[in-house]
Amino acid sequence: MKNKDIFKELYSKKINKKQNYQNIISQIEKGNKVSMNRMLKYAVIPLCLVLSIYIGIVISDKETFKSKENIVGNIRVYAYQTIEETSEKRELKENIKLELSKYNKAMSSVPGYPIFFKLENIDYINIVIENGDIYDYDRTTGKVTKLEEIQQLNTDKTLYFNVDENTKIKMIGIKKKETVFEKNITFSKDSEFNYYALLK
Repeated sequence: MKNKDIFKELYSKKINKKQNYQNIISQIEKGNKVSMNRMLKYAVIPLCLVLSIYIGIVISDKETFKSKENIVGNIRVYAYQTIEETSEKRELKENIKLELSKYNKAMSSVPGYPIFFKLENIDYINIVIENGDIYDYDRTTGKVTKLEEIQQLNTDKTLYFNVDENTKIKMIGIKKKETVFEKNITFSKDSEFNYYALLK
């Protein structure tokens, strides 16, 4: 074989070898690309799921925080079954008339009907009485103190009210220096001198 032919054969083998090498590299790269695409395809679903759960938790926490901040204050009002504070008390429900015991100043050992105010998530309430009187009564000493027509309560407390059939007790709830509710207790009586309280 001539040198020229030998050289041509070697060169041809070298080119083929290089071509084969390029083909192998190309196949490897293609395989890597396919497996990477597969990996990305299968990784996207769990990633989206985790992300959506995380977003849901964040939004839920914000809503919970907002709702806690925006809870409107309230008040519960309880009237006693008799004019003695030691008796059982019943909660006044809105628009439901509650019968109280008979009462008049001559027969009473206390200055009026005891009403217990329970504050809920509120800074204080202003209590305003129309056509009646407010008293503070110390059961231990028996001392009775007549109070002003407007009283501010920032803790749960029992006050005594001298009432008539046209007495109205207005309650104004204050939270962060803003009025959050206004409620009224009105009184009425029947021919037997039974009194009734109605919360509106």
